[in-house]
Amino acid sequence: MRALGANVVLAPQVEGKPGNVTLADVTQAENLGLKLVADTGAYYVNQFNNDDNSKAHEEHTGPEIWRQTGGHIDVFVATVGTAGTFAGVSRYLKKQNKDITCVVVEPEGAQVIKGDPVTKPLHVLQGSGYGAVPQLFKFDTMDTTVGVSDEESIKYRNLLAEKEGLYMGYTSGANVAAAVKLLSSGKLPKDAWIVTLLNDSGLKYPADN
Repeated sequence: MRALGANVVLAPQVEGKPGNVTLADVTQAENLGLKLVADTGAYYVNQFNNDDNSKAHEEHTGPEIWRQTGGHIDVFVATVGTAGTFAGVSRYLKKQNKDITCVVVEPEGAQVIKGDPVTKPLHVLQGSGYGAVPQLFKFDTMDTTVGVSDEESIKYRNLLAEKEGLYMGYTSGANVAAAVKLLSSGKLPKDAWIVTLLNDSGLKYPADN
């Protein structure tokens, strides 16, 4: 970002550490962002609370998935960060076919959308599982949740690189791990189509896992 001319201002971590972010860390960054807006007049994207976030996925990502699958989709699986992607895509897909199962992926020990208490606030799923239900999240388009462990996320992150040549982050590994769990559960037809997302490059994550 600096190479592209951005002025990067880092917020100090409150509870987490490099590689682990908690809700308190996110709040700290948000407060710093609001201060910068007040001091400089900068535009604040406000991605956790901006309805345009989920609207963009309802108007673009969802239709893209529908087109690329030819409308042949049984299950949509996604981790939740801001919740914009899950909310927007699931809302669109449910409008096309109410029988599509939409599944939230959460890190084990931080499954607040499922309704469980947080027992592991620090986990490898950066950008997800902050220990609170995001404002943009809507329960009416969620059918169920799947918990994924750090070990499972790391395993499938590594397999994506080794088997598919896709060097991704931990939430991408978690998405694939959850899809495999669902396909192996025996609860879906053998020919079920599951769609998930690979969220970002793995370049900014440690490679020692």
